[in-house]
Amino acid sequence: MIHKCIFKFPAAIAISSTFAIAASWEDPPPATVIDAGEPVYTQPVGQTAQPQTRQVRQTRKSAQQYQTRQVQPRQPQPQSRYVQPESEPRYVQPQPQPRYVQPEPEPRYVPPRDHAPYVEEPEMYEYSAREDVSGHYGDLFSQHLDAKRRPVYSYGGGYVAETEFGTYGVTDMAEANLEFRLFRFDNFLWGHFDAWVVGHGIYFIDNPGMEAIPDGLMDAGIDVGLWWRFVNGWSTEIRAMPGVFSGVTQPTFGIPITLNAYYAFNPQLSLKLGATYRSGWDIPVMPSAGIAWEPVDLFRVEAMLPKSKITLFPDHVLSFFGTFEWRNVTYALSDEEPSMPDKLTLDDMLVTGGVALSPMGDYSIVGEYGMFISRELSADVEKDKAIDLSEESFIRVMLQGSF
Repeated sequence: MIHKCIFKFPAAIAISSTFAIAASWEDPPPATVIDAGEPVYTQPVGQTAQPQTRQVRQTRKSAQQYQTRQVQPRQPQPQSRYVQPESEPRYVQPQPQPRYVQPEPEPRYVPPRDHAPYVEEPEMYEYSAREDVSGHYGDLFSQHLDAKRRPVYSYGGGYVAETEFGTYGVTDMAEANLEFRLFRFDNFLWGHFDAWVVGHGIYFIDNPGMEAIPDGLMDAGIDVGLWWRFVNGWSTEIRAMPGVFSGVTQPTFGIPITLNAYYAFNPQLSLKLGATYRSGWDIPVMPSAGIAWEPVDLFRVEAMLPKSKITLFPDHVLSFFGTFEWRNVTYALSDEEPSMPDKLTLDDMLVTGGVALSPMGDYSIVGEYGMFISRELSADVEKDKAIDLSEESFIRVMLQGSF
């Protein structure tokens, strides 16, 4: 009995202590709302507010008094939502305004032509020809100055057999010709400037029994010219040819000077008037006059002194021509012996006919056959004695080119 009381007493003390501690327990205060826009945070973390009613024990200074209270469910707080700020309006590049396009002008009235439109107009105007308001063409095309009929270079040789020198004797004669252009400038001192190398030589194969006849004669030099063109169709030209005009053993120099005037009636016809002054020669003034006429590109006429020429089919693969030429040249001779003449003049006229073959267009092979119709040799001896030479035929071959 005593043993049972001993064990019951500590048990009663432990039970009463437990109830006393339970009666003094208080619930933790509710969690404080930090921000209306933030979610509610409660302590302890492991506990979650339940929506149903629960009984809570509270002690009010007395561990024996119990009361229950109704805990209302908490209203959910509004959750804060992040609202993305409106973006600023994007810059839009303004569209370009349509450009004003000027309307095309109306076509100008063109008067009808005098000829059918299918007729090809000839290329007649060189050196920037132009038409003035009156309808006349200024700076006219000249057949003498603009027609490209003179070859840029020409090399040739001829042979005359058994020429009789009066009652003295007979000899064969060989001739050589050389001509080529050195240069040409079309804008020089408001005009045109060119230069040519010109040469002609005669070789006597045998001496015809005359002591005054040298082995050979030559006339060669540089022909320099300057000419100007005017809008009224006129052109003027001045030329000089310093060179050698003598026998081959003792060269003697001279300078023939030429003045020419040209007038273009139309692109097909032009006129030349001029003369060459040659100091100390047998004929000191040699006329240079005539016309050049090319009505179509198949026919050309140069009726002039000292040389005339008629050409069929110029600048074609095969062309034919005929010429008439007057040659008068005075040669200076050696004056060592008083009995020998100081000058010798060869004066002759000849006609020729020939054909030119141009296989490539840049050069021509020319064959020519001719005859002298008048020939005279004169020297300044006691009575200016003149000797008639026989009128023999001859042949001549040439190579001509356009570059």
